Amino acid sequence: MSSQSHFSQELLTASSTENLEDITDFKRVLKSFSNAMPLRETPDLEKHWEYLYERSIGCVGIVKDWLTQQPLLHLCPHCGETIYHLSWNSKLGFCCRCHNWLGISCRLYPSQLITDSDWQWQFFVGQQIGDILANAPYLMQIPQKQKLANAIDLCIVSYFQGKAKIFADLMFLSPTVPSDWRSGRALPVLNLLLRVCYRLSISLLDFLTGNVTISPQFVLKELPLCQQYYKTNRPFDLIQIKELLETALSEFPPKSLRQVASAIKYDRTDLYRYLPDLCHQINLRYKLYKKSTSHFHV
Repeated sequence: MSSQSHFSQELLTASSTENLEDITDFKRVLKSFSNAMPLRETPDLEKHWEYLYERSIGCVGIVKDWLTQQPLLHLCPHCGETIYHLSWNSKLGFCCRCHNWLGISCRLYPSQLITDSDWQWQFFVGQQIGDILANAPYLMQIPQKQKLANAIDLCIVSYFQGKAKIFADLMFLSPTVPSDWRSGRALPVLNLLLRVCYRLSISLLDFLTGNVTISPQFVLKELPLCQQYYKTNRPFDLIQIKELLETALSEFPPKSLRQVASAIKYDRTDLYRYLPDLCHQINLRYKLYKKSTSHFHV
């Protein structure tokens, strides 16, 4: 018997004789976790309490991290459309476009593939949107377009010497976007505005209400790879792009669709829209490859 297994057995033995109350509390917390999980069928975590207790050493905080720290999808695996953070027809766990269930096996999407920058971005987005929803009932007035335009202009002037092109490049925006935002001709898309907030370490609520404070110590935060792309408006050459995707299917090691899209400089949404079958094949091949080379760890 290995030292780790021996330790685990000793822990469970000691727990069964001296900490029955702790085990009862641990099971009760597992039940509350099960009921709170946004799944179509409530899982029976209590059934696996020994496995969870042994590997978490009885710490419910660790178990909570296991259950909550799963990657959020940016594109629907069914229809290929962008999943908006806030949508009028949003339903927890489902795509707001095609309404299909978004749950996938952790074995096909192991958390080891998610970088620290991915986690930081997703935590930031969740926190910022949560703040907006929590403060919405207490706002004295609806956020004004001009206040938002002024806040963006202030950031460009203060942090980038008024050079909108540099601002656009560093935020991965099209060159015309900053001028449209500053003039009030267009409202920022939420995801793009979150990019700006994240890179500049500014609260989304402050941006929307025009209460941006300029910090003398300015450091740009690094965006995760999933946000480092530009929306292209160039013509979509269907025949050429199809050949490029077919070539990607024969490459080894397989690349994810995100990597392929970045390499050929086309947006993944466009690839999904025009060539959904090839996109699904690329994603499936990549996931199966990762599954074969990675091991699932709780």
